[in-house]
Amino acid sequence: MRLIYWILMISLFLAACGVDQPVNNIDDNPDISDLTIGSDETLEIVTWNLQTFPKLQGETVDLVAQLISEMDADIICLQEIEDNAAFIDLNTQLTDWDGYRGSGAAYNINLAILYKNTADFQLESIEELFTNEWYAFPRSPLKLEFLWNNETFYVITNHLKASGGDDNEARRREACQELHDYILTELPDENVIITGDLNDLITDPVDTNVFNPFLLDPDNFVFADYDIAYGSALYWSWNNGSSHLDHIIISNELFDEFANSQSSIQTIRIDDYLDGGWSFYDVFISDHRPVAITLHL
Repeated sequence: MRLIYWILMISLFLAACGVDQPVNNIDDNPDISDLTIGSDETLEIVTWNLQTFPKLQGETVDLVAQLISEMDADIICLQEIEDNAAFIDLNTQLTDWDGYRGSGAAYNINLAILYKNTADFQLESIEELFTNEWYAFPRSPLKLEFLWNNETFYVITNHLKASGGDDNEARRREACQELHDYILTELPDENVIITGDLNDLITDPVDTNVFNPFLLDPDNFVFADYDIAYGSALYWSWNNGSSHLDHIIISNELFDEFANSQSSIQTIRIDDYLDGGWSFYDVFISDHRPVAITLHL
């Protein structure tokens, strides 16, 4: 399989460079096809921070292309896409996919969206939001409008201000308030999914929680990954379970669909499928695991 080929090639590359090879700490012969979350009956949206993409140039691009192909989701929302040429290479390797990378992000860690061209999917528009709101949005959100089975959907992907401290929390809080108000004003009756590396915890106390605009409005919004955030650290998205920073919020138009028994939310533990486990994944791909929502519509 091509993925195993690249693992072997990269291992040789590490040996040649005198870098210690990561320890193999995964289950025996996990089936990479288990990464597949796509189906004809469901809409799948993934958020994935690829940390200064590509971390190791061509090796990273080839691995990520293979992993996205295996996932077979409909839409992949990416953060920290530094190298536009590498993003174009990634898109080129993904047959029947297309993509868009934003511009102007602080330190060039731009957002991007990949979407699979299928008979069910029709692109309507991609737009950068809040381009003059640097304080709240150091990386302008990307809004994807599309038809899926002739029904309109909006995905808004984000990468909010990182790090602790009162000012950084204030910036994330302002971003959440602006996103909340924008959706209720501009997209009040639409199917909306908000994704991204939101760089904070939904489990924080209510008096300090930056996500209060959404958490305190349960009639209009819900964190689809709520149970992940309050569950086992094995399924938290950042730094091998250190915390859960990558979230997916849905508007009330999708509450019933998400409640369907065939819908789901999950953190995809890709490192379980790679020789070397988390050590390998962290060096070659990212310090974030992807989070995916599957909606049966």
